[in-house]
Amino acid sequence: MVNKHCDCPCHRNKDKCPQGGFCCPGYIPADVPNNRFGSPNVCPDTIPTPRYNSPNSSLPIQELNRLQVCIEEINDTLRTIGNPRDPENPEEPQRQRQLQQHFRALRGSLVRVVVTCHDEKVSLLGILEDAGANFILLNTLGEKKLLLFERICLLKHENNDAETFDHQQELLYIDKCLRREITFHFGDIVGRSPELINIFFGIPLHLYMLPFIGCKIAVKTDEEELISGILCEIDENQFRLEVKEEAGEDEVEENEVDPCVEEDGIRTINFAVVCFISINS
Repeated sequence: MVNKHCDCPCHRNKDKCPQGGFCCPGYIPADVPNNRFGSPNVCPDTIPTPRYNSPNSSLPIQELNRLQVCIEEINDTLRTIGNPRDPENPEEPQRQRQLQQHFRALRGSLVRVVVTCHDEKVSLLGILEDAGANFILLNTLGEKKLLLFERICLLKHENNDAETFDHQQELLYIDKCLRREITFHFGDIVGRSPELINIFFGIPLHLYMLPFIGCKIAVKTDEEELISGILCEIDENQFRLEVKEEAGEDEVEENEVDPCVEEDGIRTINFAVVCFISINS
């Protein structure tokens, strides 16, 4: 007769232990190893099984990587724009620099920019040519417009289907002699070129406008529609325009002097009230 009871050593009364049953841990003597959780059956050997992470997107890996980079850039830009501007904050120059780099990546794009001007918003359409430390340069049908960052409330691509191109690293293919001069005489070389200053540090608007002294410009301010005049002086916070009536060619040749010497007809304009500045190309 077949023995229908197990011979498990952990039971004191083996006659009451059914074959194939479980050993109760409470009755396991100390000298009996317990590595089966009280089961008389031997566990099968573990079969190595490859593990795969569940995909977090249906996109191919390359497209997903590009999308993640794009999302991170947008988030970084939103953090830069969303934080309130505080000139006393030591991190403000870094935030301005991040915003400049973002706008410079859009160079050559057709964009629509909406700027605040007193109680209204002015919409401008043009090619974004460049961006400085605190302004962008917009080309609108042969006229250049300078817009301060603090006045911009919206900037978007006019053509949503247009491709965006990654700009190459600045100064990647410059002349070897120039590369050597920049390496060994960085301050002297960069300090002489507004373009290099803008690339390495970001040039502010008042320095960018210095070469336009003596040129006619138009300024839209919060108080007035448009002010036209000759740019004759500029500093960090304000600039001065000669808004006298235009003289004849003969009179201009005879009076080639500093236009700001005469106080009559000179307007001093603070950058804080400027909506945008127009300069003929």
